[in-house]
Amino acid sequence: MKIIIYGTQYGAAKKYAEELSRRTEIPYVSYEEIDDINTYLERLQNYLKLEESTLLIGLIYIDRFCSNTGISITPFNVYKLIFTSLFEAAKYNEDKNSAAKFYSLVGGISAKEIPTLEWNFLYYLGFELYISEETYNLYKNRISLIKVKKMF
Repeated sequence: MKIIIYGTQYGAAKKYAEELSRRTEIPYVSYEEIDDINTYLERLQNYLKLEESTLLIGLIYIDRFCSNTGISITPFNVYKLIFTSLFEAAKYNEDKNSAAKFYSLVGGISAKEIPTLEWNFLYYLGFELYISEETYNLYKNRISLIKVKKMF
């Protein structure tokens, strides 16, 4: 299997990713190599084993981020927004503090870039990760309605 590191095939980053991929049996890819958002979400869920509540919290964080910044979700930012929101949601909701290098491997985003993504994301959330039960249930009910509509 070909391992792609942020568009480059050279250097220590490639050797590290190859070794980590071999030890964890997680094939390494750049998020740029993933064809669609569903495949990316499935990959994150498959390897990170996130709770359903964490996925929903990640969605709430994205909504807050876009509301606070006025930034729209585009093909150019969607992967990094999803990655960063789920990274923060997992740390907050599941008290997971897995190494950024592991998340990097799974998410296809440079481990060196994660702290910058994280800091900017938190800054635009006003460093407010708490979600009230009311807000959580509101989003959960909206998602349930979408699921029901798809059935008919």
